[in-house]
Amino acid sequence: MKNKNDLKQVVKFQGEFDVSHILKSLEAIQSQMTKTSAGKTFAGNIQNQINSIVTKASKLQVILGQGFTNTASISKAKAQYQELVTQMRIVEKQAKKINLSTNQVNGAMAVNLRGADVEKYSRLTKELTAARLELGKFEREKKKIFDATQLGVSQNFTKELSGALQGDKKGFKQVFDNEFKRVQEKYTGKTGFDLNVGAQNDTKTHQRLEKIRKSLAEIKKLSENAFKDIDAGGDVETIRTKLVSEANQRGFSFDSDATVDQVRKRIDLAVEGENRLTNLSNRRGEIENIRNAALQRQASLTTRISTLTADTNNILLQGTRNLQEEIRTSGREVGAQIDSTVTSMNGLFRETENVASSQQKFEKAFDNMKERIVLIFSLKTAMEGVRKVVTDTYRSITELDKRLASIAMVTDYSLSEMWGQYNAYSSMAQELGQKTKDVISSSALFMQQGLDLNQAFSLSTETMRLATLEGGGFEQATSEMTAA
Repeated sequence: MKNKNDLKQVVKFQGEFDVSHILKSLEAIQSQMTKTSAGKTFAGNIQNQINSIVTKASKLQVILGQGFTNTASISKAKAQYQELVTQMRIVEKQAKKINLSTNQVNGAMAVNLRGADVEKYSRLTKELTAARLELGKFEREKKKIFDATQLGVSQNFTKELSGALQGDKKGFKQVFDNEFKRVQEKYTGKTGFDLNVGAQNDTKTHQRLEKIRKSLAEIKKLSENAFKDIDAGGDVETIRTKLVSEANQRGFSFDSDATVDQVRKRIDLAVEGENRLTNLSNRRGEIENIRNAALQRQASLTTRISTLTADTNNILLQGTRNLQEEIRTSGREVGAQIDSTVTSMNGLFRETENVASSQQKFEKAFDNMKERIVLIFSLKTAMEGVRKVVTDTYRSITELDKRLASIAMVTDYSLSEMWGQYNAYSSMAQELGQKTKDVISSSALFMQQGLDLNQAFSLSTETMRLATLEGGGFEQATSEMTAA
């Protein structure tokens, strides 16, 4: 059964459906999102939506290209287009509001870098790794930064220096002062010779050490001479007594029965103590320089690591923000494209609906006209009058020219353009055995009723066929029909 919405002729979509530029922009967004800190799941979801959009757009392209045979199919296509727009809007919204979190900067954000930033980030990370390795090496080596053998000090002292390396200057100085005091007390106790020269940083300490050094040098020489005298056969007791006396006069406290060997050993030990104190005093500046150089190296490495870390984090942060803004900008741009396309497509759908509506009205009027033509030609008496009118009208070319001119007056066509249609009228007249002027006359009557050239030509054809079947003319029948 014929549906009231059906159309006899296919109505073409009144324009071109093209969303290729939008699809290109959406694919660009997807490309931007392929590798981001938003994650593979998010990127995969965007890709699936774009794939669906492409599929729906392709199907709609086919539907619109085929045209429409009823008004319901236009509404359905329009609904499909709205569904397509809705899905495109979803991708647009996700792009415009994408948030590549920058709350905590970390290496995972490196996937957001593009172009020259990738190479710069790679270089910075390599330099940062190298700096960290160097700092790690320093941390391992700082325990041995003070070489006891090279400095001529005890292992315990160098350990204490290493332990105080990263402390404040006052704490490091205290370690040194403690060692200076410990050496004084140790050798004073072992030798009985007073090596207490006070704090190392005292301005008089050097003078005291110099005095002690000279005194010990004298007594040591006396000790060496005493052994030479004994070896030469001198009286041992006399030599011993004299040596003990000389040593005690210079700060020792030997018992009266102390042997020459005992005296010599304690003198040597006292000299050793004085040498260690002098060495400590002389090495203090060197030790402080070692500490300062180490701290400077450590500070330099720490500063470099801090700078490289800041630069690395900054490029990650800025690169992520740049990519985020690029994607959001792309989202805004595709949104503008969608807006423009929606406006255009809505207009094209309205035009298509208007064409379909006009065609429905024409087809209805055409069907009514055919019924009236049949009715007119069923009246024999009226047909006799029609044949008489056909015989008496349009006898010459002048009449034909006037009739074409009358058509030009009520239409947008010029007289020359109407004469250009003469072959079409003539062919139709010959096909059905009618006179050309009669066909033109019939068409003119229909056009005077407001129909366009094609519609009048079509109705004239139908009228002519029916008139031919009745065996007569149709001009008068047309006039009576349009007046009915």
